[in-house]
Amino acid sequence: MMAKKYLSIFLVSIFLLSFANEADAQRRGKKKKRRPSETEQTTSSSESFFSNEKIAYEVLGTLNFSALAGYQALVLGLKPGASYKILPWLHAGGNIKYQFYFANVPQAPDIQYHDFGVGTFARAVIANQFYAQFEYDFNFFEAQFVEREFLPGAYIGGGYSNGFGRWGYGAQLLFELNEELRDYDNFPLEIWVGFHYNFNSF
Repeated sequence: MMAKKYLSIFLVSIFLLSFANEADAQRRGKKKKRRPSETEQTTSSSESFFSNEKIAYEVLGTLNFSALAGYQALVLGLKPGASYKILPWLHAGGNIKYQFYFANVPQAPDIQYHDFGVGTFARAVIANQFYAQFEYDFNFFEAQFVEREFLPGAYIGGGYSNGFGRWGYGAQLLFELNEELRDYDNFPLEIWVGFHYNFNSF
């Protein structure tokens, strides 16, 4: 009888210890599955806000001819830029612009000038390929002036982009709203062609 009594006590003790260990394990598991803190949630949101998926890049170029000091000048231009996708169809960004002018002058030194500019733009994407754009540039011109001149101005226009995956190609046409810009370029339009990366909203 005594043996049965001690055996019963031993089994009950094991059962109680097992129950206590299981309860403790569950309590520890709940602690590990705690909700993220506000700092962690903010960090996650920031990473999403500044993720590469929301940034688009482009490199555009131009080649044309322009009247310069009575001569026909070759104009080469480069305009790299980047934009942030506020919404899948609404982008805002900036660019830098460089243009090189070269005119051959018979029996005299050739003419070479360099124009620079920086700009900001807003872009509305239509059907994932076309877009309308408003741009405002801060230009520093040299070609038509004795000294370098500052000439800001606004542009309005649009463009087209197509391609495969994240890479694309396209063209852009912008109308110069500033009369001084049109007088300087002797042509009211800027025409650019080039490449895009991550332009599409998908």
